[in-house]
Amino acid sequence: MNRVNPDSVADRFKSYEGRPLDLKAIDSDVMPTFGQSEFDAVDYTLLTIRDKNILRISPIEKGLGPDYIRSGMNLDSNLGRDATYNARIAYHKTWLNSLGGEWISGVQIGNNPKVFTEFYQPLDRARLFFFEPKFAYQREPVRIYQDNHNLANYKVDEVRLDAMAGVNVGVLGSIRLGWVERRRNAELETGSPSMPNGTKQFGGWAASLDFDQFDRLYFATRGWAVKAKYFDSPDEKYSKAELELRMAHPVNDYIFHTRFYCAVSPKGTLPIFDPATLGGFLNMSGFVKNQISGDSVAYGNVRAEKIIGELPLGLRGDMRLGVALEAGKVGGRFTETNLDG
Repeated sequence: MNRVNPDSVADRFKSYEGRPLDLKAIDSDVMPTFGQSEFDAVDYTLLTIRDKNILRISPIEKGLGPDYIRSGMNLDSNLGRDATYNARIAYHKTWLNSLGGEWISGVQIGNNPKVFTEFYQPLDRARLFFFEPKFAYQREPVRIYQDNHNLANYKVDEVRLDAMAGVNVGVLGSIRLGWVERRRNAELETGSPSMPNGTKQFGGWAASLDFDQFDRLYFATRGWAVKAKYFDSPDEKYSKAELELRMAHPVNDYIFHTRFYCAVSPKGTLPIFDPATLGGFLNMSGFVKNQISGDSVAYGNVRAEKIIGELPLGLRGDMRLGVALEAGKVGGRFTETNLDG
């Protein structure tokens, strides 16, 4: 191999020596190797030479890389509401060192402009432990709603620095722990003042669990995911805990989904500059993004989708038509305080 460290692959299979052939175990090690996205194929063959049985693993590196240009676009529109869009382009460099360090940086334009850089450094050849610092600057439009009327629009600039360390739990996902520092500056653009102008800097300990067994990153057809986050700010004397559960199951051309999300403040009360929110597509779709904010959120949906074709213009993925039933509740509301039911 030209760029991937051969030892990082070989380490997965060293435990086979002198043991009976176990095809299930081999498959469970071959698939994560292929899942590193560095190979076009990972094959294996059993060779018999004299009195020895030799397991030969054949990873075939991609012709592209180790540097990549990545791009993407997001469009979101509700009937009778403003549409939003974001377009992103990023430079992704892999295998910076023998342990498989990666660096990605990019820019985003649209309703939520952003500049970011991230570094991912495994600390051992098995990629069990890692260190992951991140830096980002973004501008986020924040709209204040009351009785379904847009009372004010704010421009919120945020600088964020994450210093996280973590562990990969097999092929399930990862657990992270570290410190997050944030600096937010809110400026009223239109409407009546509803939240304070000015700059707020705060930081705290953060922990996250991200287990994902879906078959696709977006618009999965089967699998499940569990995501949990916890943030504690000693200076601001509050904490924020979030939990999200998702599942997808196919039946012929139909895909059935469930999603549950909740956010609470185990310590203190969530501040207006870091609230729990509802609103947006499949997050109470009848409301605009983040229209309802408060101290706690509980939300769930069930939905059914039918695959009606493939995306045009060479894009990957399905075209789907679906229906969803959603329910949510926001406690200690900062906006839409008269909502009920």
